[in-house]
Amino acid sequence: PFESMLFIFMVFSIFWVLGVLGYNYVRQRPAPHNSLVESINKTFVGVTTLVFLIFFGLARVREIRLEFILFFYFIPYGLVYSIHQWKSWMTIVKSYKIILVFIITAIFTFKASVELMPADIDTSHQLLYRYGNFYGGQGEGWRLEFLPYLAITLVVICLITLSTIVTKKEIPIDCK
Repeated sequence: PFESMLFIFMVFSIFWVLGVLGYNYVRQRPAPHNSLVESINKTFVGVTTLVFLIFFGLARVREIRLEFILFFYFIPYGLVYSIHQWKSWMTIVKSYKIILVFIITAIFTFKASVELMPADIDTSHQLLYRYGNFYGGQGEGWRLEFLPYLAITLVVICLITLSTIVTKKEIPIDCK
């Protein structure tokens, strides 16, 4: 199960979160008079649910190519949300809060890299047994590719969280 969840993460990384946030952002806006955009908006939940049901129920979870069917949803929605949040993110990047983001990212990424670094051959075998193809196997696994994805994901999650806090503080309270 651990390896399967990591495979899912590796497909779109932070775009799983950005895609859902982007879909919610687009859904709250007036619908454009474009049949392609309308059909993408209307089918997002159904197709995503169907793909995950097939993925978990019938397919091998490690067969990540199946998840790329969702590319046309998660990447555009993720980009829409990122563009919408860009100004807020740049405000955070220019403030001291970015130091907090980098410290959190560094700690988690360092912890993950230490966890995946064997001290001896026995530890290496234990890691191979625990993490399977993620740690070793054919092609020596994909743990080294995982760490940059993890770092980027943590930075963006921190930016999303901080921008939500910043946006809520900037909204004036209407006292009637």
